[in-house]
Amino acid sequence: MYKPRTASIALPGRVFRLIPDTAAPFGVRYAFDSDPDGSYGYYNRLVGEALASAEPARRSRLLRAYGGRWVLGDQTEVSPLTRPVTGFEVAGRRLLLSELAEPVAELRWAGREYRRASLSGAIELVGSGRFHPETDVVLPGPEDRDPPPDAAAPARLSVTSLRPDRAAADLEVGRAGHVIFARTYFRAWKARLDGRAVPVLVANARDLAVPVTPGRHQIEFFYDRVPFHGGALLQAAAFLMILIAAAWRRPAPPRA
Repeated sequence: MYKPRTASIALPGRVFRLIPDTAAPFGVRYAFDSDPDGSYGYYNRLVGEALASAEPARRSRLLRAYGGRWVLGDQTEVSPLTRPVTGFEVAGRRLLLSELAEPVAELRWAGREYRRASLSGAIELVGSGRFHPETDVVLPGPEDRDPPPDAAAPARLSVTSLRPDRAAADLEVGRAGHVIFARTYFRAWKARLDGRAVPVLVANARDLAVPVTPGRHQIEFFYDRVPFHGGALLQAAAFLMILIAAAWRRPAPPRA
């Protein structure tokens, strides 16, 4: 019996609300929905626009680079870099569920570094045939810069924890590179390297990255919910103060 691993999905058209009743038995979920932030921020909007306008081969490369696993669409549509798994009919449409070949790990090592001066340039590179998400990373920079052909730095990465809101791994690094976590970049994402707080970078115009120097290390990504909870408490306190002020200013009823 075929038992796929946890997956992501991109679905063109208007039948995406029917996924829980159709593709869920395969472990399919929406693209990027493992993010604790809800996945509908600025970076994902840019990626979504690129996906919507991309030709099929480029769309498949983008989905694979961002941790996608599945493509659900009309049976007449051709999705390169995928293999068909099953077909079914929903709301009068014949749909085909396909699996992306060789899905990329959500937590991985990137030993070859590109730089791009714009997010659109980074997305363009990620969707091209030159970019290899299993070894490459593209980071923001003042100007476009490509690495030498033999610049990939190898490393051993052993995942010790992988959840929607956190991940951890042990590393043995020969040359400097980056650890990539396939989650949408938000400032609430934090990281520790060997127990010390380190900056989290925007990678591949959407993902998280932490630079790592040679040696043995332990790395951890986690989503910091403290600012959100603090903001919610401040809003609740402000609303309560408004109610109290309104009640205090309410005129007293006239005496008989």
